[in-house]
Amino acid sequence: MDFTFSDEQLLIQETATAAMEELSDNASVRQAMQSDLGYDPAVWQKVCQELYWPAMHIPEDFGGLGLGYVELAITLEAMGKNLFCSPFLSSVGLAANALMVAGDEKQKAR
Repeated sequence: MDFTFSDEQLLIQETATAAMEELSDNASVRQAMQSDLGYDPAVWQKVCQELYWPAMHIPEDFGGLGLGYVELAITLEAMGKNLFCSPFLSSVGLAANALMVAGDEKQKAR
């Protein structure tokens, strides 16, 4: 069994690494940790609206990118490496997966 990343996955890894180096440097992590929210809403919006990471593993039928959990794990690894402060795990890792597994079609579409 071949466990090497595809060219697309390597591109995702490079993109995620570069984005996290830009968006989650030491100073921004410390600032986010001290804020009331625990993250920077402007950075979170950039991740959502420009990178579309929250839609990464959501099926295309529901407006997502239709990628898989390997691509999600690659992105999470880059986030962890840079201590990215965001609601990603709660919204993408937990809530979105709960809806994909247990939600009806109407809930998934919404």
